[in-house]
Amino acid sequence: MASIYRKWMYAWETRLTMRDTNRVVRPLEWGMEWARRWPLVNGNFPSSEEHFESYLHELNDHIVSNSDEFFAYKTPNDFRLETRKIELFPTAATPMTKLQRAMACSCVLLRPRPLFIPKTIW
Repeated sequence: MASIYRKWMYAWETRLTMRDTNRVVRPLEWGMEWARRWPLVNGNFPSSEEHFESYLHELNDHIVSNSDEFFAYKTPNDFRLETRKIELFPTAATPMTKLQRAMACSCVLLRPRPLFIPKTIW
């Protein structure tokens, strides 16, 4: 049964990849702009793309051996509530920080309404 499924999946994937003739092959993006801000990096960062793969392997080994420190969470203490909007100041900045801040500021907190209001009959 596994052999039949494997053949079917291979044929399916081949059909999907051969369907379009206008495919563009792009270089691999390692996501180093994200890894630069990870805990445990400490400025130890490769300067050229040819070292990215080995760097990520070494960093992964270091993270696995120090997983408690890498995944540790600090409760944020730098936030405030102004005009019923939440403003967040993340402790680990990411490339999406501006967007996240804009989205958080645009959310208006509303008071929850009761689902049922009993009316008295006189």
